[in-house]
Amino acid sequence: MAIINNKEVEAEVRRLLREQVERSDWFRHGMTRRQRRKHIDREVDAWWHLKLSEAAQRLVEREVQKD
Repeated sequence: MAIINNKEVEAEVRRLLREQVERSDWFRHGMTRRQRRKHIDREVDAWWHLKLSEAAQRLVEREVQKD
């Protein structure tokens, strides 16, 4: 049985969302590296909850594959 905790889910969500946002052209033009990082951090903080079920599912699947 796969067991995951809330901290693992939140970390996975934030990682997934950060990867998605970093690939976006929206945060590439007209910003310094520091500004870009700051904007991405804000986006991740604001929207991480939208990927909760996706991240939880990925973690469960990963645990099941280990068994």
